[in-house]
Amino acid sequence: MKTDMLILRLSADTLECSYHDVTGSPIMRQFTDFTEPEILCDLPATDSTLLLLSAEYFYFREVTLPVEDYSLTPQTLSWLTEDAVAENSEELHWTILDREGDRLQLAGIRKTVLADILQTLQFAGVIVRHAMPEGYGLPYHAESWTLLQQEERWLMRYAEHKFSVLNTALLEHLLMRNPAQKILSFNPLPVNHEPTEYLPVQDMMTCWHQQMPTAEVNLLHGSFHVHPAVMNVKPVLKKIACSALILALFTWVCAKGLLFWQLSQQNAELSARGKALWSSYFPTDKRNGNYKFFFESAAGQTWPDVMSRLSLISRHLQASPMLKIRQFAYDKDKRTLTLTLKVEDAGQLVQFIQRSREDFNFTPSPSETAGLTVLTSRSKP
Repeated sequence: MKTDMLILRLSADTLECSYHDVTGSPIMRQFTDFTEPEILCDLPATDSTLLLLSAEYFYFREVTLPVEDYSLTPQTLSWLTEDAVAENSEELHWTILDREGDRLQLAGIRKTVLADILQTLQFAGVIVRHAMPEGYGLPYHAESWTLLQQEERWLMRYAEHKFSVLNTALLEHLLMRNPAQKILSFNPLPVNHEPTEYLPVQDMMTCWHQQMPTAEVNLLHGSFHVHPAVMNVKPVLKKIACSALILALFTWVCAKGLLFWQLSQQNAELSARGKALWSSYFPTDKRNGNYKFFFESAAGQTWPDVMSRLSLISRHLQASPMLKIRQFAYDKDKRTLTLTLKVEDAGQLVQFIQRSREDFNFTPSPSETAGLTVLTSRSKP
C-alpha cells in the first residue's frame, strides 16, 4: 500500500481527498467548494499526487488512423476527432488511452477546464503529477458493464477505455433497453436485471492506494506536462556546494596556469637551442626565429651546401660499413671540404673514393692518429 500518496477525486463540484497521516492511518476528507485556496492549505505536501476526474468531463472516442505511420500530434488528433464531437475538437486536450494497430482509444477534456482545475490546486500548494479518468478503478470484463453507485449517480465502465456517469432514471432506462446485457455491480440495481453479478462492496479510494490499475494513462502531457520537482536544499549545503565549485574552479585555473608556464619554459628552451644551432651553421645570419623554416634555403645559399653534401657522403658510405665519419669540415676561403674517416678496411676506402668521384675529388692524406684517414676534396660547383 502506498501511504505517501495523496489521491484527489473530483466529481461535479465535490473534491474527495484520501491520504495517510504520520502514523499510517487513512484519512478521508470531502470539500464542496474547493475553489478557495485556503480550504486545501492543510493537505499534506507530497510529490506523489494522483487526480481522478469524473467521466462527465470527458469525451471517449475510438478513431482509425488513415495510415499506420500517421504522425500523432495534438493537431492531428483534433483532425481525427472533429466529426466525432459536438464542439470544436481543437479546444479539447486529447490523450491516447490505448492503441491496437491503426485504432486509437482517446479521451478528450476541455483545455480550459483542465487548466482551471490544476491552477486551483496549485494555488492551494497541491502539485498534481498524474491525472486520469476515475473509471479505471472499476474492474473490466469483456462484454460486461461494471457499475458503482456514487450517492445519487452511477459510475459505469462499459468498455476497457470508456466510462460514463448516469443518474438513476437514465440507468433504469438503459437496463430496460438492454435486458440481456451482463452487469457487474457493487450496489443493488434500481430495477430487477437478471444477468447481474454483485461484487463485494469496497472503498474505491482505498483500492487506489493499494494498487493503481494502470500507470500508463496520464492526462498531463504536452502543454500540461509537469516538470520534476526541484528539491529544496538547506542553506549550509548550498554554501558547501558553492565552496566546492569555487575550489574546483581555482584548482582548474591554477592547473592551466602551471601548464602554460611549463609550455612557455619549454618554448623558450627550444628557441634558445634553435638559435644556438642556427648560429653554429650560419654565424653571420643574426635571425631570431623561424629557424626550421629558413634552414633549407639558408643552407642552399651557403658554400658548400652542407646538408646536401653530408647526404651524398652518407649515401656513398652505405656500401662501406667499415668506414665511419669522425669529422666533417669545410674551408670557405679555400672552397675545400675535409672528411676524416675511421678506416677498418683499406679496400673499402679505395672503393668509397672511386664510388664518390662523380660528386667529390677526394684525395687521401696521412693522419697523426692511427686508424684515421683524412680526405680532402675541392667541391665541384
